[in-house]
Amino acid sequence: MRQIPLRDYWSLLARYLRAQRGKTLLLALLLFSSIGLQLVNPQIVRRFLDAVQSGSPLTSLLWLALLFLGVALLC
Repeated sequence: MRQIPLRDYWSLLARYLRAQRGKTLLLALLLFSSIGLQLVNPQIVRRFLDAVQSGSPLTSLLWLALLFLGVALLC
């Protein structure tokens, strides 16, 4: 059985992705945005819980809750 060098696979992948450049960039942007939003959401929850413990006004809690829901829907 013949082994194919890894650089041949990279060459094939690069050739395919070059033709799909716009779609590939959009996919990468969406992927990294989703990862970023998944990292931000726990921070919003932490801020919400800290605000509850400190007795913040209801309006600020409402905004944090809406922000959490918006980010969760975008993920």
